[in-house]
Amino acid sequence: MSISDAIRIDVRRRAAALLAARHQLFAGYLALRYSKHVTFDAPIINREIKHIVVIRLDSLGDFILSTPLWRELRSALPNTEITAVVSASTLNIAQRIPFFDNVVPFESEMLLPTPFDQISAWNRARAFSESQLRPRIPDIVLLPRWDISNAAEPAIAFHSGARIRVGYSEHVTRLKSIKNRNYDRLLTHLVPEGLQFHDVLRNLDALRVLTQRPAINTNLQAWHGDKERSVAMSTISQWRSPSRPLLAIGPGAALGRRRWPVERYSEVVKSLSKSVDAQFIIVGGPHDTQLGEMLTRNMVKPEDTLDLT
Repeated sequence: MSISDAIRIDVRRRAAALLAARHQLFAGYLALRYSKHVTFDAPIINREIKHIVVIRLDSLGDFILSTPLWRELRSALPNTEITAVVSASTLNIAQRIPFFDNVVPFESEMLLPTPFDQISAWNRARAFSESQLRPRIPDIVLLPRWDISNAAEPAIAFHSGARIRVGYSEHVTRLKSIKNRNYDRLLTHLVPEGLQFHDVLRNLDALRVLTQRPAINTNLQAWHGDKERSVAMSTISQWRSPSRPLLAIGPGAALGRRRWPVERYSEVVKSLSKSVDAQFIIVGGPHDTQLGEMLTRNMVKPEDTLDLT
């Protein structure tokens, strides 16, 4: 092993130790401030539910994977007021979902640097909950996220004043048990881990704790208005050939580790082009422009590609 490799390994170990210490520090903060342990009894599913709050602070992809949950929630509780707490980045989409009575945005951007960002998020979420939710205390708060949670989510749930707070345990994964240590004490009912491996099904399992009924429809949905449709059609109408299939590619992702390499997309396009005479649209935000340019250059026929990043 070279000296440079040894240095890199040592830096990674120190960074991991610092990260673990950061989470232990926040876990200690929660233990000192919220020391009461909760008994996780089975929910009373037959009680009258007048108002339920669902918290989903994820970005676009995970939020869209939650759409079957919103639909099934409305189906199970047709006369219940449903309030969705969402991130500012998904607000415009959430406002179009017909299953919500109220949509309340929470800006989850941290004010303080690591390792104090958890405390910052926690305090801001507590102030948000006390001002936005406590005036009309919900009967239930549902946190459907299975993976590691932002500190803001349990803070909003706990400080909403709801008697029933449902979510996945901090122990569903080893990493979550480290990063979300002591979050369980802020919930009243834990979702059984189960054997589901897809986020759509995990979201619906969280709902099943309340309703005790299986999901009927797991299809994803998205909603848009006439303005969006008009802009989309006018953008592609002069370029698109109506007789040819139109395929869209979204090469970007919020996190770099979630991005599939551009070269792999190119391989897929080349394979498709052998059997399908298609046109391609590349979609994405301003941060995806470089990916769009690289993908366009690697297309079999660049003139058949419209880059909208």
